[in-house]
Amino acid sequence: MSDDKTNDAPTPATAEDREDRDAIVARRRLLVDATLRAPVTPRPPTGAPQASPMPCLSIASGHPMEPVAPAGFELPPPPPDNARPARLALGALAPITAVGAFVLGVPELSLVSVAFAALCALTVRGRRETVGQSLAMAALDRAARGRFDEARALLDAVAPPRHFSHLGQVVDSQRAALALYEGDLEAAEAFATEAAREGARLGMLGELHRGSALSLRAVARAALGKKDDSLSDVAKLRGSSFRQGSFVARAALAEALLFARERDLESLSRVLRDERALLFGATGPRERMVARALARMVAARRVSVYREPGKRDEEPLSEQASWVARLAPDAAAYANTATLGAPQPAPARLDPDVIARAEKGAPKPRSRRARLLAVAGLLLLGFSALLVLVRARGPALEPAPIEPAPILPLTVALPVLAGLVGVIAYRYLRSKRRVADLSAAGELRLRGLHEEARAVLAPLVRDKGLLVAPQAHRELAAIANATGDPREAAAQAEAGIRGVHVSETSRTLARPVLLPQLYGELAAALAAEGRVARAEEELDRVRALHADYPFLARDTFRVRLVGLAATGRLDEAAELARSRPVDLFLSMHEELLCDALRVHAGDRLPEGERERVELEVGEEPRGGFLARVAPALHAELPRRGARVVVAEEPPPSSGLADDQEVEESEPPERAQTR
Repeated sequence: MSDDKTNDAPTPATAEDREDRDAIVARRRLLVDATLRAPVTPRPPTGAPQASPMPCLSIASGHPMEPVAPAGFELPPPPPDNARPARLALGALAPITAVGAFVLGVPELSLVSVAFAALCALTVRGRRETVGQSLAMAALDRAARGRFDEARALLDAVAPPRHFSHLGQVVDSQRAALALYEGDLEAAEAFATEAAREGARLGMLGELHRGSALSLRAVARAALGKKDDSLSDVAKLRGSSFRQGSFVARAALAEALLFARERDLESLSRVLRDERALLFGATGPRERMVARALARMVAARRVSVYREPGKRDEEPLSEQASWVARLAPDAAAYANTATLGAPQPAPARLDPDVIARAEKGAPKPRSRRARLLAVAGLLLLGFSALLVLVRARGPALEPAPIEPAPILPLTVALPVLAGLVGVIAYRYLRSKRRVADLSAAGELRLRGLHEEARAVLAPLVRDKGLLVAPQAHRELAAIANATGDPREAAAQAEAGIRGVHVSETSRTLARPVLLPQLYGELAAALAAEGRVARAEEELDRVRALHADYPFLARDTFRVRLVGLAATGRLDEAAELARSRPVDLFLSMHEELLCDALRVHAGDRLPEGERERVELEVGEEPRGGFLARVAPALHAELPRRGARVVVAEEPPPSSGLADDQEVEESEPPERAQTR
């Protein structure tokens, strides 16, 4: 355990560390710009001894341990620049008005030039943020496909400065996740500390990004043995106003890692039992791998009358198990999983004509209020400039005598100003409450408390706030898909899509993630109904209109998997399940479908995997999802009842029957005969 003192504020990075990190990023950016790369060092085959499971860059040493990006790597095309005409117009008006002020001798007109320049600067900054967000989303997509080198190269290409924006938090959080998933715990802690922005005043969006960084740092610190620091992060996550289910799941995983290091099986069993829904439903594939290995370890050590754990330690570890060993060394022997597919290729570039046709056929916002307001603002600014010019060039007038300011205008202006401030404050506080409600509903959904989540979402679908109702419809669509109700899921997704298109502002804000998520839920519902061709059309729409959508690989895989299973093409579905990349995030229902398909195909699975699948098939809600989406597969698979332990004296229950292997409780003679 670490001897570090408990302190809410993290230890700041030294100047040398910051210089090393900046130099590393600069070198990477030069390599990205030149699209050069040395040959990739091949990874050792599965089962081969590995000197170190940390193939990424170490911040402390500054030595690159793996090349930056694959040969031929190219940055994705930038998103559409709809604000370019306005930016060019403002950029042209600023110098014109400045020259006019100098030529006409009207100093007041220079203020208008400053206003035009400021607006132009804001649009330029907005464009840089948009391009940076697109690169960050593309990096998230590459990480899900298992292409970590490309993900880091995309993050390196985000133009600085990033330190005073939410974009910087996103980039640092993704760097922390990549470092964690490759076993570089020190780098993960350092990047997460940068992303957490400790002591900074952040808005709602910044607080959400801070939660992601704190959850990653909590896991990294727990794996490093920094108990007090990790528990401090866990407390902050559990007490956050905008706590997300995935962040709380990582907090629970951090607690589990700490208990595993202390060999406190009772506390570890309690955490795995109490937070089981989040640990196996709200975590990524690698975190879920660690949680399952810990559950197997607890089950094996509690039921140890027939087992000799020492034999398992002598078995060669897979690449995934070697990574688990970095976080939980004692659980590494229980982390071997079924062989998964290779990393997926990056998405191909689409023909511009295809994108243009998709843009033409996309729904158009019914309201043009934002454009009208923009035009009205420009007209007002131009009229003000004209008044200044007329007054400056008009005949000189005798100055009017100064009279005391009347009281009546002040008595009217002050209440109006106070009212405006009050309205702004009310809308801000209300939006905070809505974000908190949506976060709570998402956590309830991930915990499997669907009725409670629906109760929280019921008033939100009628809310008139910006994108509140579409987000509520997305949650309801996800609940319906998880419970095997595709018609309800399609209805909720379509209602959310209509809600997004009420204005140009809402569509612009929803375009990167929310809108394609709704299309993804709609496609999944159509696939579950067997309408595979229509589901593919919705995916094609996402590919054409939302090229930087970070979850396209996941949605494509789940839609095709569910479509094949729903139409009875189980052998093709099993082949697709074998190709699933390690880092592709799926819900626990979809993961069970993959595992059940591999059982159906008779694949060779690690010890106890078949029994675990048979146990989960008979449980709700996962088994119910399988029965509704793939009834033929559900009817074929056997369902195991209560686990029976053949022993002279029954061992104490661990409370982990849902995720432990039946084989772990069986005598070696019986296990060998199966």
